[in-house]
Amino acid sequence: MKIVFVDRRAAVSIWSLMNQVARGLIARGDEVIFCRLDDQRPVAPPPAPEGVDVVDVPVRRKRGMWDLFWQHKVFSAKFGDLLREWTPDVVHTHFCVPGIIARLIAHRRRTPVILSTQHETYGSMRPHYRWAVRHTERFVSSVVYVSWTVANSFGRAAHTWSIAEGNVAPRHLVVHNGVDLAEIDQIRNNAALSSPNKVVCIGRLVPVKGQRLLLQAMPRVLKACPDTRLVLIGSGPDEVALRSRASQLHIAERVDFKGWLSREESIHELATAAAVVVPSRRGQEGFGLVVAEAMACQTPVVASRIDVFEELLGCTTDAGWFFEEGDPGSLAETLIETLRSPAEAARRAANARRRVERRFTVDHMVANYLRLYDFLVGTKKERFSAGCHTSR
Repeated sequence: MKIVFVDRRAAVSIWSLMNQVARGLIARGDEVIFCRLDDQRPVAPPPAPEGVDVVDVPVRRKRGMWDLFWQHKVFSAKFGDLLREWTPDVVHTHFCVPGIIARLIAHRRRTPVILSTQHETYGSMRPHYRWAVRHTERFVSSVVYVSWTVANSFGRAAHTWSIAEGNVAPRHLVVHNGVDLAEIDQIRNNAALSSPNKVVCIGRLVPVKGQRLLLQAMPRVLKACPDTRLVLIGSGPDEVALRSRASQLHIAERVDFKGWLSREESIHELATAAAVVVPSRRGQEGFGLVVAEAMACQTPVVASRIDVFEELLGCTTDAGWFFEEGDPGSLAETLIETLRSPAEAARRAANARRRVERRFTVDHMVANYLRLYDFLVGTKKERFSAGCHTSR
């Protein structure tokens, strides 16, 4: 089998996940290409696995809609050339850019199987992206959603599926993202002991990720737990405003802005934290990989009570803590309770780890994707063969 994965070069989380799928394909003798739109963002993806060919398509950085148009024009030409020369069996796309145009080009080049994984909730996308996703969905053999929350946001009756369940794969499926437990355990084992005072929040510094809410909660947390130190990991356009807000709240000396860290460094921070706070807004999170990784690290999680986090942690408070979305007082009370209850925190964190082991492992994710590729490619070949026999 020959398969092309498509996304932006700077889509770090996507390539971390697809690296795992690619390793599974390479191990059984399949051929894999990563085709990445390089829009000059200063973020490096994880190295591709050995045996994977990488094709980067440099485009100028987007500063307006005309730049987006030219990005697609350049990428379309290069991607079309790649498909013509390599003739893959599968093209697997992800985010809107460049996934939308990639699906259209793959359809025009008669790629047998086109697969789309939806990582974003439908309402979080801009209107023109929503229209284009719907328009190009007709070219796709199957649409995969990374959570039931994402599937529901699209208004889809999605399903889980395995070959044993029948000879027709549902057009809309849920395959949860997977966490590499072996990798996380190795980092945990090499990490120092957890700090009883460190609170970690990882995410791009943009309003929807909720860092401002967390800063608003911190004065109350520091009054109750004065040794607490907040570590913010990530970069983004809100950094200047967030630093200014920390100064206004007189907590700047207790907040560390770490900037962008590598995956290994980020996991190390998760593993050595007393608690991980994920204050994202409803409708903006498609999965919440940080939540799953913190659960795998067996680090207590304090999260907004939104649908996707309940999907990961469970609706009860047996595997983590929930606070009311957008409420700094609720966040402060919940975080204080977590920090003051180490035995209960450890119990819930152990439950969270077991939940990841049952539901959200990378092995499970990879097996689902490989079965799906095999089934869709096999079905296409059977139809082609049947058509040839009929024509005779």
